[in-house]
Amino acid sequence: MKSAALSLLLLAASLCSAQLRTAVQYVSNTAVYLAAGRDAGVTVGDSVQIIRTGKEWILLTVDFVSDKSSSCALTDAASVVAVGDSAMILTKKVVLEPGVLELPAETPLSSDPAEPSVQPSRTGRANQLSGRVNVGYALQDDRELTAYDYTEPTFGMRASLNRISGSEVNARVNLRLRRTNRSDDNRSFSSNRIYEALLAYEPKEKPFHAGLGRLLLRETRGFGYLDGVYMKYALNRTWTFGLLGGIEPDLQNTRIQSDVTKLGAFASFERHSRGVHAVQATASLAGRYLDGEISREFLYQQLNYSYGSKLRLFESTELNLNRGWLNDAEGSSLTLASLLLDAHYRISRLLGVSVGYDNRTNYYTAETRSIPDSIFASSLQQGLRAGVDTRFGDSYSADIGIAQRGGDGDFSSSSSGWFRIGSSNLLKSSFAVFARVRWFDSDFSKGTQPAVSLSRELAHWLTTQLELGSNDYEIGEPAERVSQQWVSIGLDARLSKPLLAAAEFEQGFGDGRDISFLSLLLGYRF
Repeated sequence: MKSAALSLLLLAASLCSAQLRTAVQYVSNTAVYLAAGRDAGVTVGDSVQIIRTGKEWILLTVDFVSDKSSSCALTDAASVVAVGDSAMILTKKVVLEPGVLELPAETPLSSDPAEPSVQPSRTGRANQLSGRVNVGYALQDDRELTAYDYTEPTFGMRASLNRISGSEVNARVNLRLRRTNRSDDNRSFSSNRIYEALLAYEPKEKPFHAGLGRLLLRETRGFGYLDGVYMKYALNRTWTFGLLGGIEPDLQNTRIQSDVTKLGAFASFERHSRGVHAVQATASLAGRYLDGEISREFLYQQLNYSYGSKLRLFESTELNLNRGWLNDAEGSSLTLASLLLDAHYRISRLLGVSVGYDNRTNYYTAETRSIPDSIFASSLQQGLRAGVDTRFGDSYSADIGIAQRGGDGDFSSSSSGWFRIGSSNLLKSSFAVFARVRWFDSDFSKGTQPAVSLSRELAHWLTTQLELGSNDYEIGEPAERVSQQWVSIGLDARLSKPLLAAAEFEQGFGDGRDISFLSLLLGYRF
């Protein structure tokens, strides 16, 4: 009898999904790392919901598991995931220790099965198709003198076909098609953007990977999009080397242009220490050539470091390597194109501070070499920012910051600041309420932009949001005073597991903003 009962319990556990709440402990160039692993019942293929302000934000899939941690491949949508974000892992099975007939801590049974992820997995059955499609429609009624009325149908798709015919080859596509229709046909236009259309050889346990098509590699962010090929070789779990080359695509339309070619090489380093220290670094050498002539050659370097959720550091640098006519135009064989520094330190569970610095320098390319020096000044634009954030109570948070930007040229100096406070569950009412204000002051304009938002889940499948705001500023010389207000109402609905819908209406008032805007979106996950 005991044996039969035990068998039934094990069978029931194997058929149920479990929810394991954990947190993001590190984000690298290619993966999101979670503070839960095999010991907690996590397995490859489990779905992960990244949660922010109490709502599901991004859906990922576990593709690697160790005893104490696990990781998910980083998607474009997940590139803004941060250390400390909450994560809900929907495990496919529950690990039961010998002789213990109970679930691991913090893993209550759930009757909701794990939803499919749009991120391609390197495991699973052959010819596995996953992704999402959406269709949308927007219209604007502009009652100002500009009369910028338009209608705009859109179509988007992000999909992957894994293990084609049982092989180690995967296919991925990411596109957005848009048609903006004006009453004057001469002013109507199309914008058909294909961000990814790739065939990739990605064996799970082999060091060599390669791909052909339209692509954007995370190891070479400054390289941009490419119609071409890439090859990567993982020397070990720490070092990866790669090459890529092809032509530069025209993202505005689907046509292929062949006058601009790109070549590049990169090396990446990644190491984690007991889930506490994490280091990721990338260096790449890239070249861009217009009709065979040098347009730009540069070195891109990036460094990420984190110490648990306590400290996060980021740095990236672009150095232009000037040969031939570029050396004559810039007056140097090596120039700094950009530098970005960002750091966040959590003093305590309640208080954190952040600082950042960035600069950008104009530089010549083959397209801009004919512009006179008096117009195309090699000016440096610099920015410095600092902020403080705090969490208090169960659902309250606030942050405040300032930024200063300066450099060469007219209208180059500016300052700005922001303050935001609110709660994701105000007075345990299930209402999320946030108020924010931004202010700015430059040589050309100054003003404030206050706003307040209110949202609530009306049902488990329906969420609504109301937002009110204004823009009050002075612009030009002599100064012209402008005062605008706006209100927007939004609805997000999960009509079924795979079917999603959203609607937004915005009404503008005041100086130059007598505008109504409506957008509708219907999406399907598969």
